[in-house]
Amino acid sequence: MLARILALTTLACTITVMGASAASADECSQAARTSAECPSISSDVTEEGVTFGATGTTQGSPGSEPQGGSSSVLSPAPRPSLPWSLPPPRSPVLGTTECAYLLQGSCRGSSPAKNPPPPTPTPSTAGVLPTPPSTVNDLASFQPDSSSIQVEPGWWTLPRLHTNVFSTAREHQVAGELLGVPIEVRFSPRAYAWSFGDGYTATTGSAGSSWGSEQFSPTATSHVYRAPGGYSLRLTVSYSVSYRYTGSSFTPVSGTVNQPVGPATVSVLRVTPVLVDHGCSVSTLREGRC
Repeated sequence: MLARILALTTLACTITVMGASAASADECSQAARTSAECPSISSDVTEEGVTFGATGTTQGSPGSEPQGGSSSVLSPAPRPSLPWSLPPPRSPVLGTTECAYLLQGSCRGSSPAKNPPPPTPTPSTAGVLPTPPSTVNDLASFQPDSSSIQVEPGWWTLPRLHTNVFSTAREHQVAGELLGVPIEVRFSPRAYAWSFGDGYTATTGSAGSSWGSEQFSPTATSHVYRAPGGYSLRLTVSYSVSYRYTGSSFTPVSGTVNQPVGPATVSVLRVTPVLVDHGCSVSTLREGRC
């Protein structure tokens, strides 16, 4: 009986030393406890007795019931939910292959054309006329047709008689294009500057014309050589210029175009008087002979 009383006294002393507080045995690492390889052992000493327990936890899952009675559940703390939205578009760099154009603020790359682009319309097909010419320099690519000097009675003539000269220059039109637009340019002779080769010159407003049947008769462009010899005739024709586009009327431009013509050579024969039994009319002369 005395032995039992001593045993209870020893147990009471042991419990009194521990006190009314909780103690735990922690000989495992944090990694071992998290992987449930080593349970956490705890004890609780009260006036009613001593309670022991063991708890093992696994990350992200509820804990197991403690050994010895009371249960404890550990749950991971919930993560706060944040609103999600599309990231802002990157800054476009226009003109590159990756950003040929913008679509709703975002870059879009270029794609090869399925069909070749149509040709650029010319001003005539687009209905837009170029700047109208105002001077002959604007129409420098257009030149009048060539002309010639005609001499009557022919390559020869007689001194102190009228030698008829005339020009073949006439009003005419030259068709072409100006900056891709069809255009007509009209050249109209206005003045004829003659050089007869003997030191005499003349300016006429007429091109002259053929004698017809009236040989050696004076005309608006005839000339009288005083001495025999060979002479070189030259001519400069001055043209006024106008133009028109298709369906419009001619519009003049300022300035003139001067076209040199010639030379043409004429021989003035020497006249030797002879005695004849009858006279010779001028109209019957052929190369200075009757």
